[in-house]
Amino acid sequence: MPGPSCRESARTFLVVLAGAIFAAAPEARGGYGPGFEESIVCEGFFQPTAIAFVRPKILLVAEKSGRVYAVRNGAVRPSPVLVLPAAVDRERGLNGIAVEPRFRRRGYVYVHYTVDSSPKKNRVSRFLVSRTEIGPEEVVVDGLWSGVGIHNSGCLRFAPDGSLFFSAGDGGQLTHLAQDLSVLNGKLCRILPDGSIPPGNPFAGLPGARPEIWAYGFRNPWRFAIDPATSIVHVNDVGSAFYEEVNRVWPGQNFGWPSKEGPREGPGMTLPLISYAHGDSGAAVTGGAFYRGSEYPPAYNGNYFYMDFIRGFLKRAELDGSGAVVSIEDVATDLVRPVDLVLGPDQKLYWLSYDLGSVQRIDYVGDENRKPVLRIDAAPTAGTAPLDVSFSFSRSYDPDGDPLSFRVEFGDGAVLDTTDLAVAHRYPERRVYDAVVTATDGRGGIDRRSARIDASNEPPLPVISAPADGSLYAAGDVIPFSGFATDPEDGALSGARLSWTIVLRHDEHTHPFLGPLVGQHEGVFRVPRQGETSTNVGYEVRLDATDTSGVTAGVSVVVRPKTAVLRLLTDPPGLAVTLNGTPIATPADVDSVVGFGHLLDAPSPQTGPGGQVLSFQGWADSTDLVRRFHVPEEGAELTAIFR
Repeated sequence: MPGPSCRESARTFLVVLAGAIFAAAPEARGGYGPGFEESIVCEGFFQPTAIAFVRPKILLVAEKSGRVYAVRNGAVRPSPVLVLPAAVDRERGLNGIAVEPRFRRRGYVYVHYTVDSSPKKNRVSRFLVSRTEIGPEEVVVDGLWSGVGIHNSGCLRFAPDGSLFFSAGDGGQLTHLAQDLSVLNGKLCRILPDGSIPPGNPFAGLPGARPEIWAYGFRNPWRFAIDPATSIVHVNDVGSAFYEEVNRVWPGQNFGWPSKEGPREGPGMTLPLISYAHGDSGAAVTGGAFYRGSEYPPAYNGNYFYMDFIRGFLKRAELDGSGAVVSIEDVATDLVRPVDLVLGPDQKLYWLSYDLGSVQRIDYVGDENRKPVLRIDAAPTAGTAPLDVSFSFSRSYDPDGDPLSFRVEFGDGAVLDTTDLAVAHRYPERRVYDAVVTATDGRGGIDRRSARIDASNEPPLPVISAPADGSLYAAGDVIPFSGFATDPEDGALSGARLSWTIVLRHDEHTHPFLGPLVGQHEGVFRVPRQGETSTNVGYEVRLDATDTSGVTAGVSVVVRPKTAVLRLLTDPPGLAVTLNGTPIATPADVDSVVGFGHLLDAPSPQTGPGGQVLSFQGWADSTDLVRRFHVPEEGAELTAIFR
């Protein structure tokens, strides 16, 4: 295969999956500002979450499943370096990786993952790695509460002084833990490499406080970066209903969650350095990195770069000598599901795509011609000859806007030169073909990719028996799933050749929920009563089947929520209540998934009509100040009482 090497099994799976359903192929079109282009370093990963350099040209890539792969000069080793017993439901899994400074032939690799235990907890561990062996797991920090399986965070970064920082989310359920110094949830933490406490931690010695805490009041600090020149930490905190945050962090600061998010002020709470509103499309700030180097223009030195998983942008913030923001501008747009961003030893930025399963390098070429980016979608990628295959290059683009031409070497001796974005070809014989496509921009820029076409084997036919597509659920429901698959060559496929994956669809994006579950015809999953509060959600249940020749095909159904209205009032009217950690003015009608458990409270005291100072007494139907309320099918009305 031309270009960077990758794991063959993963590559085959992704190519067949993309070819099986054209519309399911993730959009890979990206747009870089003047002077920048990207190159694919390696690909073929399944749900990758984090990257870390061991040394120049050697990279580690962590997958959510708990596997860690080594990449050398773009070639991925076929066997994982580490395989961790990680829980992978919802957002749990292997979420962070770091390599100790001055790692040479032998050194420690650090990971943050969810232990598949009961109850499930997050953990920071390390492994002594050499060329010949992997040492046993050494647990550094254990027992990090995983909540309902979301907001685990897990970023790991070494500071210039050798201390290790890690982030922990609020767990997605008991959001108030972000303000509780006796637990690590909702915190940025700092330890020594062996887990002991370094001097200078702000809460060390405070009775009841965890000495690891460096700063607190975060919701889901998925990624952060440490400036190698100043050691100042910038934390990217994924927001709830309104804002994403980039926080410039000093020891001991409180960033306000769950009392506030974004630019709203609160007593004793620090405002974010950068915040941006969700708008209609949503947002989720992810990778962050400081640029310190000479490969990019001098104006970029000292800038803070950050990405958004949903909006797909890469921005740079120019900072002045005090760390204040001078300007913010786009470096790239329309990137596909970026989850991590690091500065490589070559002084170039590298970013990781969760959906594409690939690592990209960002190069600066200045006024030189930028090479095109070629994307191939082929369908079908398997069948029996004579096999008619359609090739689409519609996701390809040239960053300079130059028109592209394509040379298609179909693998059977036929060659086609064309400017069309879609071509068709008939494969006459029953065998496997490697089609190679070269894109040129007419000014010397080229990109070359390949697609494997198996004309000797019909793909399997998976069938989902349950649940029915479009069926409805309530939070807390147990949903059975079942299915089977047949193959034209193999007949009925055993459960060992089936794989189930369930994702939470939210707006226009997805969150991992469960799987892949391999080796079963049926199972069940329970819809959580806490977590994502939106009603614009659904669970996609996907069944993939693989035949004895390694060809995979998939099918999916989506189940949708039952919804009801929760009406919130106060007595006297017009005061505020707190819904799932966020203050909300009343009266308010809140759309809810039926059965969802909302956490309700109210700020107290508040100023009422005529300037009266009022204290929250409880609810009209309950004296509880803080309560979990599950919305019934007919909806409900709740009134907070103040006196």
